[in-house]
Amino acid sequence: MEPFINSAEKIIEVINAVLGIAAIFFAVGVMHKVQGGALEKVWKLITVSALFFGLFEILGSFQNYQVLTDAIDIEFIREIIELLTIGTLVMALMKAKKAFSM
Repeated sequence: MEPFINSAEKIIEVINAVLGIAAIFFAVGVMHKVQGGALEKVWKLITVSALFFGLFEILGSFQNYQVLTDAIDIEFIREIIELLTIGTLVMALMKAKKAFSM
């Protein structure tokens, strides 16, 4: 059972990295299309949050596959990016609530 779990974790990590990269590309595409309107700032913050999420997942893959782990403290950087992801998402939701309350 142990080898299966390790293989499944590696597969899931690769899928997460691919989804993280996809999130970055979609976020950039959304950023270019969102202009004007009451929810423009909300969408921009969600886009930034998606960018942070993508970086978070890519760095997680680096950490799991021991890429650049000697050069930088990936875990510390991931903690900062996780904080930024959650913070921007909370700000987006607060702005959305405010936009719908008007």
